[in-house]
Amino acid sequence: MPTQLEKGYLCEVCTLAHWKESDRNLAIILSCEHALRDFKVPSGLALVGGTVAMAIESAASLADRDAYAAGPMAAIPSIIDALELKGLRRDRIFVDSFGGI
Repeated sequence: MPTQLEKGYLCEVCTLAHWKESDRNLAIILSCEHALRDFKVPSGLALVGGTVAMAIESAASLADRDAYAAGPMAAIPSIIDALELKGLRRDRIFVDSFGGI
C-alpha cells in the first residue's frame, strides 16, 4: 500500500501521463533517486534512476526542443548544464526553481 507521500507523487505522475497522451510531441523523462514501492511507470513515460541530469543524459539530442526544468534552486545549474550539453540553447530552457539552497 503506498504511503501518503507516494500517493501524492502518483497523482502527479497521472497528470503527466495525461499530458503525454494529449501531445505526441511531448517527451517526459522522470528521475527518481529512491525507488517507490510497487511503482509502475505509465505508458509513454520514461523513468531513469538517479538525478535529473542523469535522466537528461539518457535522452536523444534535444537541440530542436524547448525544456521546462523545475526543482530546488541547488539542482537547477546541473540541469541547465545537462540540457546545454544535449544541444539546447539557454533561451529555450525555462526554469521554475523553488526552496532554499
